[in-house]
Amino acid sequence: MPRRRLPVRDARPGTGWLAERIQELASRRHPVAVGYPADSPALDVADTLATAGLPMLAIRGRDWPAACAGWLAAIDERRLRVGTHPAMAKAAEVAPGRDSGDGGWVWHRKGAVVSIAPVVAATAACWALQHPAGAETATWTAF
Repeated sequence: MPRRRLPVRDARPGTGWLAERIQELASRRHPVAVGYPADSPALDVADTLATAGLPMLAIRGRDWPAACAGWLAAIDERRLRVGTHPAMAKAAEVAPGRDSGDGGWVWHRKGAVVSIAPVVAATAACWALQHPAGAETATWTAF
């Protein structure tokens, strides 16, 4: 990954505001994909965004531990800078990981003392940037 800067554009409690804000940002920035961990508590947001036509990338299975490790390596190796947003600074300082088996690890939301949503979002964004071919848009219709 070339050296990149990943600023946090917004951080608020809950997810009720998230779909609208991501759509607003996507209309200006045209992302290659919106990444999210497939076990995310915001799956309804991902569904709303996919239905709206945004390219979504569900990060599943062994890809999520790879994304977590890759994000941390990019920070450590100074290939990625995450900016100075207070929510990111807090989350990055205390974000716990948990074993995912076979030597892998993932962010552990339940073990966090503050919201680690900025770290999770940044990890997913980095993975989506590096793996845009996996993105999908909604292709179904319900009657």
